[in-house]
Amino acid sequence: QEYLSLRDELFKSRARANAVASSLYSTRIQIKLTYTTGRYYNPAKAVIRLDGASVFENATGGIAGDDGNRFEGFVAPGKHLITFRVEASGKDDDSFTSVTENQIVVKAVAGKDLVVSAKAKDAGDIAYEWKRKERGSYGLGLDVSVKTIARPGEAPAKGSGPGPDKKGKK
Repeated sequence: QEYLSLRDELFKSRARANAVASSLYSTRIQIKLTYTTGRYYNPAKAVIRLDGASVFENATGGIAGDDGNRFEGFVAPGKHLITFRVEASGKDDDSFTSVTENQIVVKAVAGKDLVVSAKAKDAGDIAYEWKRKERGSYGLGLDVSVKTIARPGEAPAKGSGPGPDKKGKK
């Protein structure tokens, strides 16, 4: 009984916090991070910071297992700094490690959702080639796409609707 009561209070508290955040901050942000070369390299650690605050950290290689959301919350409209840090090691020889850290600036638009999707990959071959030829390359990098999405049920902004068709009608 006490557990159920505490659980209900927790859910109510989270709902109130979301309601307050959504009224103060009109933009919802969703940050995704996927590691696409988990077959060849192990993602040793991944960290995401939003405006300097850590919003995601994983040291178990979880970013190679799925492409789910790493953070979702509300932010104020305007510019925000997102930092991605990914550490990787080769599966053939884990003594070969590399780290990349990228910072990007995104612009949150009032009343719209902002989706930031990052894909980390390692195109290097040093962990495999070193054993054979004592040479190789590192290639850890990050590609990020950013887009805003109008919320369902919200009217599109003026001038953002479809253009005229071939007959000049909208």
